[in-house]
Amino acid sequence: MNLDPKLVSQEDRFRILRAIFSCRNIDIKDKEKLLEAEVKRDKNSEDSINAKLSCNALLPDRKNKEILWNKITKETTSDSLVNMQTIMNYFSPVEQYDLVDDFIKEKYFEVIPELGKNNESFYIKEFVSTCGPKHYPTDEMIKKYEDLIEKVKDMSQVKKYVSEECDFLKRAKKSQELCEEYMNSIGKK
Repeated sequence: MNLDPKLVSQEDRFRILRAIFSCRNIDIKDKEKLLEAEVKRDKNSEDSINAKLSCNALLPDRKNKEILWNKITKETTSDSLVNMQTIMNYFSPVEQYDLVDDFIKEKYFEVIPELGKNNESFYIKEFVSTCGPKHYPTDEMIKKYEDLIEKVKDMSQVKKYVSEECDFLKRAKKSQELCEEYMNSIGKK
């Protein structure tokens, strides 16, 4: 990318690159060329590794999302915790929910009990807080969380993280309802 280094930091360059990778109308080969150039420019630093992982996670491709989901849920020790956190953080941006809808609304609830048995609490906390339906404050999602809390009641840390997410969703739903109520009240005047 031809950007003046005095005006645009490397961190900003990687941020721009992540935005490019999430776009559906830019060819993958062009994206990969840009990433390769930035990694080389940054001398393959830790930030470059993070950029590679996040850009890959942001690719708007269903097959890629399936591969990443399997890595996140079945190959949990295949990479460092930091790298796995990066993948989880960029797995499901809002503009790609159509690609990951079934993962975050259904499979998420199915895999947590098993993940809770086989992984460190740090991993579970990250998974629960980043890979679920946090932008769907509906009664259906809240009910799924409540059912999940019952399933993991004997796993104290997992139950705590799931309960926190459930509470967050309840607050988001209440906030949304209050906003709608307010907007309806000012619309009637």
